[in-house]
Parts: sequence; C-alpha cells; structure tokens
Amino acid sequence: MAKKTSAKEKPNKGPGKANSLKSALDRLEKSPEYLGWRKTDPSSFLAHFFYMESPEEGKSVQIGYYNAERERMTTFEVSDAGITVQPELEVLKKDDVELLPLDREVIGFDCEEILRKADAEQASKYPGAPVFRRFFILQKLDIGQVYNVTLFTQTFKTLNFKFDAKSGELLKHHMDTLIQMGK
Repeated sequence: MAKKTSAKEKPNKGPGKANSLKSALDRLEKSPEYLGWRKTDPSSFLAHFFYMESPEEGKSVQIGYYNAERERMTTFEVSDAGITVQPELEVLKKDDVELLPLDREVIGFDCEEILRKADAEQASKYPGAPVFRRFFILQKLDIGQVYNVTLFTQTFKTLNFKFDAKSGELLKHHMDTLIQMGK
C-alpha cells in the first residue's frame, strides 16, 4: 500500500525548487517514508529518475531504487501532493542487460532545462511534429548516464533524444510512429 506524507510537510511541497532532481532526491532521502524503507532494504541503489508533466496532474518525479539480488525496483513519487512509495515490482529486462547505479554527481540539469534542450532539438530536427506530452528518464545505459527524453506528437509519433547527463551533448535521436512501437 502506498504511503503519503502528512500535510504538515508544507515547506517541502513539489518535486523541488526549479524542478531540480537533486532537490527531489534530497527531499526524498530526508523523508520518513524513505528512511523507514531504507532500514528494510539497505542494498538497493539509485537506478533512475522519471519526470513527467501533464496539465491534469502537474509535475511529478519518480525515483527508483533497484535491488539486484531480488531484481526488483522500489519507486518513490515526489510531487506536490507529498511522497508516495510504490510497492516493490519485478523489473522486466533482458537477461544480458545489467541495471547500473546512477552517479549522483552527474545530475547536471534541472527538469525544465533538459526539456528545453529537447524542444530545441525537436524544432530543428523534426519541425513538423507538434508535441503534446513530454517526459524523461535519467538512467545509466551502455552509452553512459543519459537524460532519455521522449516527446509524443500530435501526429502519433514519438521523438526520442538521449543527452549526456553531464555535458548535455545530444548523443542519439530518432523518431518512431506509435504503430511501429507496438510491433
């Protein structure tokens, strides 16, 4: 069952000032939800940040911790409503793929800044694809620690941009149709 913080934690509302992932992480790691969980699961490591914004639900940061022994992920949501811990879930991955811990020192951009970079790349590389939804995952892949940004377009396409987490350099990009993604 998911637990939420009490309304008494007003000073810590939202993912963090300036939509900073570091602020969200700091807020999480000081929370009773995290501290209680950490006592029961000391071996899990920081594996990802997931950021999404929507007009209906506002801005949300999910922070995932992976337990390699159990191959399970515990995810915390840090939002305006408080902090919620999701039940631990099995991670579906290919057997030869290893999930790697994030380097906390390589969280170089706030949420709005990385989305602006993706918007600029979209405008220059895919100008005929108006965007209606945006999200990103900060994760460590075989190409390094990256902001993996996905933009959904009104033309039923997805645009994907991978930016180096430290420098912000665009490493890869591609466009798919939603129909191709389902195959």
